[in-house]
Amino acid sequence: MTPTTIAFTLCSNNYLAMAKTLGESVLAQHPDWTFVTGLVDHPESAIDYSAFPGLVIPVEELGIGGFDRMQLNYNIIELNTSVKPFYFQHLFKTNPSADVVVYLDPDTYVYNRLDAVLPAGGTDLIVLTPHISQPIPLDGLYPDENLVLNHGIYNLGFLALHRSGDADQLLTWWAERMVDHCKIDLVNGFFTDQLYMNLAPLFFNGVRIEKHPGVNLAFWNLHQNRLSFHGQQIRVNETFPLIHYHFSGFVMDGGEKVSKGSTRFRISDNPVLVKLFADYREKLIANGWSTYRAFTPWYVINRNRHAEAQYQAKLSKYPVLRVVHWIKKLIPTTLLNRLLSRFRYSNYA
Repeated sequence: MTPTTIAFTLCSNNYLAMAKTLGESVLAQHPDWTFVTGLVDHPESAIDYSAFPGLVIPVEELGIGGFDRMQLNYNIIELNTSVKPFYFQHLFKTNPSADVVVYLDPDTYVYNRLDAVLPAGGTDLIVLTPHISQPIPLDGLYPDENLVLNHGIYNLGFLALHRSGDADQLLTWWAERMVDHCKIDLVNGFFTDQLYMNLAPLFFNGVRIEKHPGVNLAFWNLHQNRLSFHGQQIRVNETFPLIHYHFSGFVMDGGEKVSKGSTRFRISDNPVLVKLFADYREKLIANGWSTYRAFTPWYVINRNRHAEAQYQAKLSKYPVLRVVHWIKKLIPTTLLNRLLSRFRYSNYA
């Protein structure tokens, strides 16, 4: 049996333009690979999923234990990231010829082959990419090093695993934690599926920390990576090919922003960025950006409906809450917050 490689991404219906664009870029570089979109949503009758590159596998087909709880407890970002280890397990299990499974965030575009950064087997089994590998100046601009301290050393917009006992152990450990602890709660040390991976090189064998400048290039590491044109090719730091760019925090009508919230760089700072972002916008529009963005994920609707039902049940059980509810409706939120803030500060005066 010839070993095969599977690449997959995860998204809800509103991000399908990105997933489709990613899939096309992966298969353009690796036509022999299988590409999978893990749909963290209910399939919509108005969407023709057969038109997507590769396979589309809805999350409910995986039969994840505890998923009923996960879909109610997690917001849509948490939910999409929480199922990642389960998709790895599913794809290895259902594809016995697959030696390597690669995850890529949907807001990624692949420009060159990924061979050089895939795990080769033996003692090279788990490939992680750090957010940064060089210091960021202390100049008050964002991103800074606190991004890494809060969100994780490694960015899980890219993760490649080679079939092995060590990879199995990693996935089992990771999946256990994703059922209840894939939260965005920085104060208590949680950030989705990503922060846990700080521990992977300590707990498991076969981990490679890949520092290739052309891999997982994004707004957080532009300070250390200079993009330039070399004929028709894009190079990083004059030497390395751009393998894939991660358009994290992409804003369709964001003007100069390389990412929402980022202040360190503007798109116009580099002609390569100008081309990358213009081409990416064009591809997203061609792949139905405006159509798919109109869909609200089913799990968002269901979670909101469940929360409202719980709230109404509390109002029925505790009549005094109806008074609080009525007051909140009467007083503008900004004024209410100002009054509560003054009350809290007065207690410490």
